Amino acid sequence: MRPGGLASVSLSDDDTGSALINATAAAGQTGTACLTVTYTGTVTAPIKLYATSTSDPDALGAQVSLTVEEGSGGTFAGACAGFTSSGTAYNGTFGSFLTTATDYGSGVGSWTADPGTSTTRSYRFTWTLSAGASSALQGKSVSATFVWESRA
Repeated sequence: MRPGGLASVSLSDDDTGSALINATAAAGQTGTACLTVTYTGTVTAPIKLYATSTSDPDALGAQVSLTVEEGSGGTFAGACAGFTSSGTAYNGTFGSFLTTATDYGSGVGSWTADPGTSTTRSYRFTWTLSAGASSALQGKSVSATFVWESRA
């Protein structure tokens, strides 16, 4: 606890403001990206992942499978080298993630950050454009801002 009994909670990540996923994909193509989130705080706090600023005007998200794993190792710059999964936070379509994980209350993830023992967590995002995706989706996009939030 800080002087005066106030708790502090702060999160940062290692992508230096870059897009986590920026892909042009052909039907059946898969990609992977990792990110490490660091907690700096004075109290134990659950961390949740959700999406904001979403856009999927052509329903491309329904054709993109998305798995988000929590674990250790693997960094944004390191292309997931050394990532070890400790569990799956989300497994479904990107479109479904955009509509179901919309705030802290509906966010996903099992990490409870502890200033004494658990201050970093890596996340691996794996996506696949459906092999049966229509050619009408060519040139279309789906986007979101991924948010990690902690509440003490």
